[in-house]
Amino acid sequence: CPPKTSVTKIDLTSIPRMSGTLIDNLHMLTNLHRLNLMKNNIRGTVPESFSELKKLEFLDVSENRMTSQLPRNLPSALEEVWFENNSFTGQIPNDFDRFKNLRFIYMSNNQFTGTIPMYFTEMTRLNSLVLAGNKLTGSIPDFHSEEMDVLDFSDNNLTGLPNILPPDLSEL
Repeated sequence: CPPKTSVTKIDLTSIPRMSGTLIDNLHMLTNLHRLNLMKNNIRGTVPESFSELKKLEFLDVSENRMTSQLPRNLPSALEEVWFENNSFTGQIPNDFDRFKNLRFIYMSNNQFTGTIPMYFTEMTRLNSLVLAGNKLTGSIPDFHSEEMDVLDFSDNNLTGLPNILPPDLSEL
């Protein structure tokens, strides 16, 4: 059976009794723009095959039981990523700097370690960066973006305040 390439959105938010792991063949939905799987009982990790979802702009797997590290090579078309309230581990992937359209990053309440990557400070379209409730260390870098509205680094092991904050910041 050929893939159904006309599917552009999947929203399976809060489905009672939905559990298990993410299937690896979602990449066959070549026109998928939005994938919302929040508030379920999904475990495991984001499959590497998600890198083949070239048109994916919105990915939300928050409030599940996801573990392991985030995969490298997520689709570069992403504008919003929601990985909150899971058990992702390791450092924040070093390839997020290639997301030129990324506006919202919500990765709070996981087990991320390491420092806040400097490339976040150079993402000109970034509006919200929420990394609260992890195990991040080091200092908070300077953010220059005029688009930045929300920075949340609470409940980490960070030191000091940045020297430069965005002019229109409404929440820190």
